[in-house]
Amino acid sequence: MAEPVLRAEGIVKQLHGAFCRGATQRDLLTLATRKIYEAGSLYTSVHLYMLSEDGRTLELAASDGRKPEHGSVLLDRGVRAKAATILIRRNEKILGQIDIDSESPAGFNEAEHSAVAHVADALATLL
Repeated sequence: MAEPVLRAEGIVKQLHGAFCRGATQRDLLTLATRKIYEAGSLYTSVHLYMLSEDGRTLELAASDGRKPEHGSVLLDRGVRAKAATILIRRNEKILGQIDIDSESPAGFNEAEHSAVAHVADALATLL
């Protein structure tokens, strides 16, 4: 399996550190999005959507790279990403999702998916 571009452990440590220093939810989401985007040229954009209070809409909460196509999306329609969509969930409850776009046609492999999923799991615990 190829090594992921994203080094999830470092991002997770930074998220935990920010949480311990009293970071807000927005701070944590912005930090995660920025660090994923900065991981390398593989990613052209990273958008983080969180479930609205009514539970029917995913609303843009943080973004880096190219401007997102949508500020919000109905949950039943979903958001399509060129490279990957990773859910942020606590047990069975979906809290949000991380959408990653890439110009590289085969750039998002299983190792990359696992690394982003690790960040999503950390966010689910901290939010």
